[in-house]
Amino acid sequence: MPGEQPAMPGIADQLAIRDLSWRFSDAVNRNDPTAFLALWHIDGHWRSDPPANLDARGHQALSTLFANLMDLWTMFHQSATPGPAAIEGDRATASAYVQETGLAKTGGSLRNLGRYDDVFIRTHDGWRFLERSFNTIHVE
Repeated sequence: MPGEQPAMPGIADQLAIRDLSWRFSDAVNRNDPTAFLALWHIDGHWRSDPPANLDARGHQALSTLFANLMDLWTMFHQSATPGPAAIEGDRATASAYVQETGLAKTGGSLRNLGRYDDVFIRTHDGWRFLERSFNTIHVE
């Protein structure tokens, strides 16, 4: 349309990458393994530092880890605040701050604050997580 300004270069990629963090939290909150796995590259790698010490690579391992983790909770909620991505071609990096609250089936509870450091890759289906590394900031 006349007078319309072109979109900022990369804004669609920025939004698609941030959307992955939001959809990750949504899949966790709904305990939806299909939605969770759809966010990952086939060779995706998910890990975290202590106290969780998670490490899974590839769709089968990611699926198993997700199911095992979600089975621990009667309620688990995660919210994410993703930051801007640094995009270079078909790869990107970004961080997202995460708050988690959970009620364990054993009767305990969890309050957690951390940061994900992410590596993304563009595929024919759009952006996907290639690496997701969780760094604990505070846990109760």
